[in-house]
Amino acid sequence: MTAPLTTDLRPTFFGGCEWYETLSLPAEVPTAWWVAKDTEPNIWVGVLNAALAFAVEHDLTDIYARRFAGISPQELRHDRAQRKGRTCSFPIWEIANELLVARYLERVLNWKFDQHEPRGRGERRGDWEFITPAGQAVFTEVKSIREVEGPTGVFSANFTPKVRDAIARAYAQLPNDRGVLVVLVGGGLTLDMPARLPMLSWLFSALFGEFQITFNVMPYDPESTQAGPSFRDRLVHSTKHRRIGCVAALRPGGMDVPSFGFYAIHNPYAYENARIAQKDLGEAFQFAVDEQGRGAWTGELHPKVWAAMQCGS
Repeated sequence: MTAPLTTDLRPTFFGGCEWYETLSLPAEVPTAWWVAKDTEPNIWVGVLNAALAFAVEHDLTDIYARRFAGISPQELRHDRAQRKGRTCSFPIWEIANELLVARYLERVLNWKFDQHEPRGRGERRGDWEFITPAGQAVFTEVKSIREVEGPTGVFSANFTPKVRDAIARAYAQLPNDRGVLVVLVGGGLTLDMPARLPMLSWLFSALFGEFQITFNVMPYDPESTQAGPSFRDRLVHSTKHRRIGCVAALRPGGMDVPSFGFYAIHNPYAYENARIAQKDLGEAFQFAVDEQGRGAWTGELHPKVWAAMQCGS
């Protein structure tokens, strides 16, 4: 590692884009200007530049500059974002999050970049292929989660359908001849890990079923209490997602300094080729099922990774 990134890469990728040239300082409502053009230091500008640095370091600048240029100015309007239930800057992040995940895999997990847009199932393409420290090729697909701009009045806390939809959209692209990692990226509540209780997360529910507690009222027997997905949920989900070796969530955030909540769930029902070794995810917070069928969480939920993410090549 060398010194932290100091160059603002946003003009390199956004300069000349119709939407970028027309952005102006907003009067009241949030706009994409805060992410794309604001010159005051803030965590999101730092995170965005760290993501863009991956493209620069791997000769992908032209490819991603063209993708950013394809964003319609109308898609960044506040009223359009509200109707679609997302932030104004989501179209920018939907592209940048691919680079952010790649940056995390390379700088934090020490995976080696191998291919951009590798061939997946049939003629479909994925986002990345990396080689793990153990030498396994891993097909990586990134999906961004839409989050609302702010409070909307009526609030529903069931985000499981949203997560299941994101996983389903990724599934069609996944091969069955190498390791497979699906990473969901979002900074809102959808990918939150409530009070360090991972089984209550929406990602866990999307993969294994809704968490529930069951017990016999009479007679009282401590052994009769069970916590976890229902038998039906486990049966249904054991036949799904078998080409996914591991699903992970990356949650960028922070106050003065960017932070990255990263946690992963290994799929016990995955095909053998698709599985990824726990050690290849380092000290990341992760759930895996052992040979006796017992699931356990290991690692850290919020590893300190910003120093690695922001360093230049």
